[in-house]
Formats: sequence, structure tokens, C-alpha cells
Amino acid sequence: MKLNLVPTHVAKEKASGGAIFVMFLLIIVGVIGAVAMVVLSGQALAASKEKENEALGRAAHAKAISDQADALMADRKTHAVVRNVSLAQAMLAHSTVYPNLYDKIRLYVPSYYRVTSMAASPGGDNTCIVTLTGVLTTYQQYADLGLAFMRMPGAIGYSPSGYQINDPYVPNLTPQDMVGPRIRPNEGNIPQDPQARLAYLMQKGTNTGYLGSGYGDDSVTLKPAMPNASMVTITITLKGDLKNSYELQTPSPRDTLSLGASTATTSTAATGGAASGFNPPPPPQGGNPPPPAANTKGGKAGGD
Repeated sequence: MKLNLVPTHVAKEKASGGAIFVMFLLIIVGVIGAVAMVVLSGQALAASKEKENEALGRAAHAKAISDQADALMADRKTHAVVRNVSLAQAMLAHSTVYPNLYDKIRLYVPSYYRVTSMAASPGGDNTCIVTLTGVLTTYQQYADLGLAFMRMPGAIGYSPSGYQINDPYVPNLTPQDMVGPRIRPNEGNIPQDPQARLAYLMQKGTNTGYLGSGYGDDSVTLKPAMPNASMVTITITLKGDLKNSYELQTPSPRDTLSLGASTATTSTAATGGAASGFNPPPPPQGGNPPPPAANTKGGKAGGD
């Protein structure tokens, strides 16, 4: 039998010493964490108050500007100024619409089609109608012209007119012409007899100057169709999408400016605004009226 003469509190004292050390360590860590949280919370609160003060300042400034704008809009004279500025901005923005459209069309004009005029007009919302006049020399070019222009983005319609068939063809054989050299529709068979052929060619070679008015004259800048060529007019209908816009409707300066002097009643203003390029502001009725908005779809169309 073995006796344990060591007191029981000796072993427990060693274990409790480590626990006490861990306890003090946890207390220190907790105090440090609490101090850090207090400091960080104070800094965050100060930053939030600073942002709040800045936001309140900006809001007060915006409110002051809004009050000034309301006071200006309450004055009828300001409506005319805003209307004129809106009209000028809309006309300035629209000044590049037609040149940009013509530059886009020019990329699809084939080299064999000599264009003498080009014009465009609105056909509806984001739709336009382009009319080109030019010179073609063969029927094959006349047929290929549609294929060239229908490659344009948004092309939904193509209509040509004006070509006069004058291409050479092989005629029916005759006793005088047993070979059938190609001739044009307004020419007769070329005789095979040498003397008769010489007389035929001499008869055709009587012209000593330019054929067609304007050729050989430097004062005529716009040349018409050449001999054996045709002046062809084509009409292309283009419809825009998200990528290509064909909105050509313009503001109406005359209607907009004339309506500025006739806004005595709400009904008159509403009727005039529907017919003009811009809607005039309604008269004040117990509050501040909104500024007039530009409407670029109500005016007349133009082209070059």
C-alpha cells in the first residue's frame, strides 16, 4: 500500500497559476479592444457628421438656386429668352444632320453613277426619303445600281426611273447585212458592201463639235447626260434603328417665334405648341410654370 503524503493543494496551485495568467491576458486584450472600438466609433461619427454638414450645405445651395429659377420662370419675359435659347440650340444641333446623311450615302454611290443632285426629306419618325439624280451609260449599270444602294443600313425601298435603253444589240440579218454588227436602237443595219458601208459611216460622221449642251463650254458647270447615256433618278427609303438614325424633321423657327407673342391663354398656347417646333410654356396659375421644352419633330423639313 502506497501513501501520498503531498498535500492536495500543491498540485492545484500549479494549475490555477496558468489560469490566472490567461485571465489577466484576456482582460488586457478586452480593454485594448474596447478602447479601439471607442476611438474608431468616434472617428466614424465625426466623418458622418462632416458629410452630413456638406450635404446640407449643397442642399441649401440647390434650394437657393431652385428658388431663383422659380422666380425667373414666374416672369413672362423669361419664357421668351428660354424659348429662343432652346430654339437656337435645337437648330445648331440639327445643322449637321443633312451633311452627315449625305456623307453616309456618298460611301455607297458606285463609281459609274455620276451624281448631279442629291436631296433628302423626312418620311416620318426616324425615316427619310433620299432622291438622287445622275448619269448612267449602260442597262447593266442601271440594274446594278439598286444592288449597290440596297446595301445601305436601313434601306427598305428603292425606286429607279428615267433610263432610256440605248445599248448596242445584234440586229436581224438582212440581204445587205449578213453578218449583223452591233448597232444602237436608233441606227440601221450596217451594210456589208464596202462602198455602201463607207457612205453609211460618212453619213454618221457629219458632227464636228460636242454632242449635248454644255460640253466644251467651261461656263456650264453642271453637265447633262453624255451622248448615248441617260439621266436616271432614284428614290431610296431609309429607316433608322438603334445604331443608325435617319431623323430629319427640323424645328420651325417661324412658328416658334410667332407663338411667343400669342400666349395669352392656356388654350391658345396649347394649340400653337402642337403646330410648332417648340411648346410654349403655359401661363402661371398659382405656381411656377415649367420651362419650355424643345420638340424637334414638329417643324418643316428641308433638303439640299
